[in-house]
Amino acid sequence: MFPKRGKSKRGRMTKAQKEYIERCLADGCAICAKLGESGTPAQWHHEKERWHGAGMRAPHEYGLPLCGF
Repeated sequence: MFPKRGKSKRGRMTKAQKEYIERCLADGCAICAKLGESGTPAQWHHEKERWHGAGMRAPHEYGLPLCGF
């Protein structure tokens, strides 16, 4: 089993988590940035690997800013 990091069901975001996600989203989509198109609007997508099955969800800080393309 994986070590417990905060609430297992994602719960409410802490102030630090919210600030981290906002900083990441301000940079835009991670994939578009790799392709040379910086500043694309992005949404936060939670990581799935290691956090699947039996209602396990990734903590808020485990994710990537990705666009809808």
